[in-house]
Amino acid sequence: MVGLSSKVTAVAALFISSLQPIQAATGNLGYATQLLNVQGVAQNDRIPVGYKLELLTTDLDQPRLLTFAANGDLFIVSKSGDVYRVTPTYTRPAVFANLGGYPHSIAFRPGEIFVASEEGLYFTSDSETSGLFRLRRAR
Repeated sequence: MVGLSSKVTAVAALFISSLQPIQAATGNLGYATQLLNVQGVAQNDRIPVGYKLELLTTDLDQPRLLTFAANGDLFIVSKSGDVYRVTPTYTRPAVFANLGGYPHSIAFRPGEIFVASEEGLYFTSDSETSGLFRLRRAR
């Protein structure tokens, strides 16, 4: 998706939705072209056959990494330091936490969320809370 701003690129890439199941195979995927118009910028994008791009929101600040929790909630970490939580229908992102710095990954274990950033590793033991706590190495 060359040509779109990093904000729009990540948002557009986020919302590829399946029209039909695609099975894993050893052959090459087929690709199609779809026109995407975001905030006045139109561009043809190459996507796998059977998928389509669908813009659901532009209310994210520099999204970087996306992952789904077991309950279907989408968590997005951003270069701005925000960790977003987006519940299905995926149209209303809410800031779950702001770490400052630069969070670069997120992982889940039952009842726990971990977010790694340049400053350290953060966690919460309850995905319903709106805060993350920094993990420190015991001395």
